[in-house]
Amino acid sequence: MGKLCDADYDKIVRGKRLQKYREKWGYSQNKLAEHVHVVRETISRYESGQMDMKAEPLKRICEDLQVSADILLGLAPDPLPDDDSEETEDEASDNFARVASAPGSEAEIPQVYFCLTPEHRAVIHELMFFYYDRQCHGQ
Repeated sequence: MGKLCDADYDKIVRGKRLQKYREKWGYSQNKLAEHVHVVRETISRYESGQMDMKAEPLKRICEDLQVSADILLGLAPDPLPDDDSEETEDEASDNFARVASAPGSEAEIPQVYFCLTPEHRAVIHELMFFYYDRQCHGQ
Protein backbone atom coordinates (compact mmCIF):
# COMPACT_ATOMS: atom_id res chain seq x y z
CA MET A 1 0.00 0.00 0.00
CA GLY A 2 1.35 3.43 -0.93
CA LYS A 3 1.98 6.25 1.48
CA LEU A 4 -0.35 9.18 1.77
CA CYS A 5 0.91 12.49 0.50
CA ASP A 6 -0.25 15.79 1.97
CA ALA A 7 -2.82 16.28 -0.82
CA ASP A 8 -4.35 12.85 -0.14
CA TYR A 9 -4.44 13.55 3.58
CA ASP A 10 -6.12 16.91 2.95
CA LYS A 11 -8.80 15.19 0.83
CA ILE A 12 -9.48 12.75 3.65
CA VAL A 13 -9.76 15.59 6.19
CA ARG A 14 -12.16 17.47 3.92
CA GLY A 15 -14.19 14.32 3.42
CA LYS A 16 -14.45 13.67 7.14
CA ARG A 17 -15.54 17.25 7.73
CA LEU A 18 -18.17 16.99 5.00
CA GLN A 19 -19.51 13.78 6.50
CA LYS A 20 -19.55 15.27 10.00
CA TYR A 21 -21.54 18.34 8.92
CA ARG A 22 -23.85 16.28 6.71
CA GLU A 23 -24.64 14.00 9.65
CA LYS A 24 -25.00 16.98 12.00
CA TRP A 25 -27.87 18.24 9.85
CA GLY A 26 -29.36 14.77 9.45
CA TYR A 27 -28.78 14.56 5.73
CA SER A 28 -28.27 11.21 4.03
CA GLN A 29 -25.82 11.11 1.15
CA ASN A 30 -28.84 10.80 -1.18
CA LYS A 31 -30.58 13.84 0.27
CA LEU A 32 -27.46 16.01 0.11
CA ALA A 33 -26.77 14.82 -3.44
CA GLU A 34 -30.29 15.89 -4.50
CA HIS A 35 -29.83 19.35 -2.97
CA VAL A 36 -26.41 19.77 -4.58
CA HIS A 37 -27.51 18.36 -7.96
CA VAL A 38 -24.99 15.52 -8.06
CA VAL A 39 -25.35 11.75 -7.73
CA ARG A 40 -24.97 10.01 -4.37
CA GLU A 41 -21.71 8.41 -5.50
CA THR A 42 -20.19 11.86 -5.89
CA ILE A 43 -20.96 12.69 -2.24
CA SER A 44 -19.53 9.30 -1.26
CA ARG A 45 -16.34 10.04 -3.21
CA TYR A 46 -16.04 13.49 -1.60
CA GLU A 47 -16.40 11.94 1.85
CA SER A 48 -13.92 9.14 1.21
CA GLY A 49 -11.31 11.55 -0.17
CA GLN A 50 -11.40 9.99 -3.63
CA MET A 51 -12.57 13.19 -5.31
CA ASP A 52 -12.17 16.92 -4.78
CA MET A 53 -15.25 19.11 -4.57
CA LYS A 54 -15.88 21.35 -7.55
CA ALA A 55 -16.75 25.01 -6.95
CA GLU A 56 -20.50 24.91 -7.63
CA PRO A 57 -21.26 21.78 -5.57
CA LEU A 58 -19.03 23.15 -2.80
CA LYS A 59 -21.04 26.39 -2.74
CA ARG A 60 -24.34 24.48 -2.50
CA ILE A 61 -22.99 22.12 0.15
CA CYS A 62 -21.83 25.06 2.28
CA GLU A 63 -25.23 26.72 1.96
CA ASP A 64 -27.14 23.53 2.84
CA LEU A 65 -24.91 22.57 5.75
CA GLN A 66 -24.48 26.15 6.96
CA VAL A 67 -20.71 25.91 7.12
CA SER A 68 -18.06 28.10 5.51
CA ALA A 69 -15.96 26.74 2.68
CA ASP A 70 -12.84 27.58 4.70
CA ILE A 71 -13.94 25.26 7.49
CA LEU A 72 -15.10 22.52 5.14
CA LEU A 73 -11.87 22.66 3.11
CA GLY A 74 -9.68 22.62 6.21
CA LEU A 75 -8.40 26.17 5.72
CA ALA A 76 -9.85 27.27 9.07
CA PRO A 77 -10.14 25.43 12.39
CA ASP A 78 -13.25 23.29 12.73
CA PRO A 79 -15.37 24.58 15.61
CA LEU A 80 -17.54 21.45 15.63
CA PRO A 81 -15.99 18.78 17.86
CA ASP A 82 -15.52 15.31 16.45
CA ASP A 83 -17.98 12.72 17.69
CA ASP A 84 -15.39 9.98 17.92
CA SER A 85 -12.84 10.11 20.68
CA GLU A 86 -9.78 12.06 19.70
CA GLU A 87 -6.30 11.38 20.90
CA THR A 88 -5.30 13.37 23.92
CA GLU A 89 -2.11 15.39 23.69
CA ASP A 90 -0.31 12.71 25.74
CA GLU A 91 -1.59 9.93 23.44
CA ALA A 92 -0.50 11.88 20.37
CA SER A 93 3.00 12.44 21.72
CA ASP A 94 3.25 8.80 22.88
CA ASN A 95 2.18 7.56 19.44
CA PHE A 96 4.65 9.87 17.73
CA ALA A 97 7.45 8.77 20.08
CA ARG A 98 6.62 5.10 19.46
CA VAL A 99 6.80 5.57 15.70
CA ALA A 100 9.93 7.71 15.92
CA SER A 101 11.75 5.13 18.07
CA ALA A 102 10.95 2.15 15.82
CA PRO A 103 13.99 0.69 14.05
CA GLY A 104 14.57 2.32 10.65
CA SER A 105 11.92 4.96 11.30
CA GLU A 106 14.07 8.04 10.74
CA ALA A 107 12.90 8.26 7.13
CA GLU A 108 9.28 7.83 8.26
CA ILE A 109 9.25 10.77 10.68
CA PRO A 110 8.44 13.48 8.11
CA GLN A 111 5.65 11.32 6.66
CA VAL A 112 4.15 10.74 10.11
CA TYR A 113 4.52 14.40 11.04
CA PHE A 114 2.58 15.62 8.01
CA CYS A 115 -0.24 13.18 8.74
CA LEU A 116 -0.79 14.82 12.13
CA THR A 117 -3.45 17.43 12.64
CA PRO A 118 -2.24 21.02 13.13
CA GLU A 119 -3.16 20.70 16.81
CA HIS A 120 -1.00 17.60 17.20
CA ARG A 121 1.84 19.25 15.29
CA ALA A 122 1.70 22.09 17.80
CA VAL A 123 2.03 19.55 20.63
CA ILE A 124 5.07 18.03 18.91
CA HIS A 125 6.61 21.50 18.57
CA GLU A 126 6.08 22.17 22.28
CA LEU A 127 7.64 18.83 23.19
CA MET A 128 10.61 19.46 20.93
CA PHE A 129 11.26 22.87 22.48
CA PHE A 130 10.79 21.43 25.98
CA TYR A 131 13.33 18.65 25.42
CA TYR A 132 15.73 20.95 23.59
CA ASP A 133 15.59 23.40 26.49
CA ARG A 134 16.20 20.60 29.00
CA GLN A 135 19.19 19.34 27.01
CA CYS A 136 20.72 22.79 26.61
CA HIS A 137 20.30 23.72 30.27
CA GLY A 138 21.14 20.29 31.66
CA GLN A 139 17.95 19.83 33.63
